[in-house]
Amino acid sequence: MQRKMYMDQTGKFPQKSNRVNKYVTVLIEMDSDAILVEAMKNRNSGEMVRVYQKLVDRLKAYGVAPNHHVLDNECSKEFKEAIRSNGMTFQLADAHDHRRNVAEKAIQVFKAHFISILCGTDDNFPMPLWARLVEQADHTLNMLRPSRVVPKVSAFAYLNGEHNYNQQPFALLGCKVEMHVMPAVRESWAAHTATGYYIGTSWEHYRNHKVYIKDTRSVRTGATVFFKHKYLTMPTVTTSDALIKAAEDMSQAVKGSFQRVNRPKKLLSN
Repeated sequence: MQRKMYMDQTGKFPQKSNRVNKYVTVLIEMDSDAILVEAMKNRNSGEMVRVYQKLVDRLKAYGVAPNHHVLDNECSKEFKEAIRSNGMTFQLADAHDHRRNVAEKAIQVFKAHFISILCGTDDNFPMPLWARLVEQADHTLNMLRPSRVVPKVSAFAYLNGEHNYNQQPFALLGCKVEMHVMPAVRESWAAHTATGYYIGTSWEHYRNHKVYIKDTRSVRTGATVFFKHKYLTMPTVTTSDALIKAAEDMSQAVKGSFQRVNRPKKLLSN
């Protein structure tokens, strides 16, 4: 086991989030091959240390404790002290040499995954909400990556165990939705649903979704959500499907009749 981690930051996102985030920190842990990400406001030393500690705490909660950290050439004194305080040694990558920092490749992988998510959002999805999609994007990305130490399981399963879709179902991030408003919190003649956008599953609830409500500009959690993605259609049975199914049923019926006709008779004994 290598017990190494690499970390770097993406370039500035084209639009500042409603939480004032402009960048994404990307960390890759080599044994699990997991890519962990966290949105960040700026590249100041204090903010970088905060995000670094949050990601390292996640690894510790998974029972993973890297002892060596490779990072970009630009590293403040406070950052170095934070690395030492976590019981790690560190190594700075050469200036302008991106090949020595594996996090550069991890950034490319995450950006490709996240761009594909953004391309699937609703046409009217408020782009300042992009930072709220990062958490589930991290989750789904690692479910697609095989673990380095145990290649038969995903990087996510290596760290967290198997994902339970029954407890935390996934849906299309940024999809336009109608969320049911409970009778206890709505007015007598108010609409029974609120229009919003799906921003992820709720990790602290059972089968609940987090939705950004358009009118109130707030996030609500609820279990009853109707998804209005334009690419989602109800599956229909085509004529070809019906013919194939009929042929299969007829074949099974003929085989069953043939077996009954040719069944050997029992010998009668006195």
